[in-house]
Amino acid sequence: MINSVRNAPTTLVSTPPVRIRRQCRSRTHRLALSISAGWVALLLVCSPGSHLDAASDIILFGAWAPGGTLAATDLRDFAGFGATFERYFAIVGFENTFTYYNQPVDITGSGDAGFGLTSGLTLNIPFRGKFGYVAAGAGFFRKQSSFSLDQGTRFLSNFGGGVKLRKLAGALGIRLDYRRCRISNIRGQAYGFNQLSGGLMVSFD
Repeated sequence: MINSVRNAPTTLVSTPPVRIRRQCRSRTHRLALSISAGWVALLLVCSPGSHLDAASDIILFGAWAPGGTLAATDLRDFAGFGATFERYFAIVGFENTFTYYNQPVDITGSGDAGFGLTSGLTLNIPFRGKFGYVAAGAGFFRKQSSFSLDQGTRFLSNFGGGVKLRKLAGALGIRLDYRRCRISNIRGQAYGFNQLSGGLMVSFD
C-alpha cells in the first residue's frame, strides 16, 4: 500500500490562461486608475486659492483619426467626441480628457466602440491675445468586444499641441488640437495614430 502511494504519478497544477489574463487586466486597471486619480488629486490640490494667475477651460470637441496599419491589417478610419477640462496657472496647465471612439483599432471588423481617459501637462504660450500650446499625457484606453483579441484595458499616451482662441464671443472660444497617440499591446504591438480635433471652448478666469 505504501509503495503504491509512493509510485503514484505526480499531477502538476498550472494556472489556467484565463486566470492569468484576468490577473493582468486587474493590474492594468489598478495602474490606470492610480494614474488618473493622481492627476485628479493634483488638480483639486492646486486649483483653490493659488497665488498664480489661474484660469480654466472646458472644451467639447469632435475628433478624427486615420486608421493606419497594425499586424499587416489595414484599419479603417475612426472618429469620436469628448470633453477636456484644463486648469492652468500662468503658462503651466493640467488637463483631463475623456474621448469616446466609434470603432477604434477595429482589427476583427466588429465595429465596437471604445473610449480613452487621459491626464497630462500643458505649456501655454500667449501671443496677441491667443494661445499656442504643447501638451503630453497618459492614461488608459478601453474597448469591450465579443472578440477576445479586442477586449481589455491598455495603456494610452499622447503628445502634441494646438491653438486656443479664447473668448471670441463672451466666454466662448475655439480650440484646434493635434495629438500623436499610442496604445500599448494590441496583438503584441504598440499602435500609434494621429488624432485631429476641434471644438467649442468655454473659458473662466
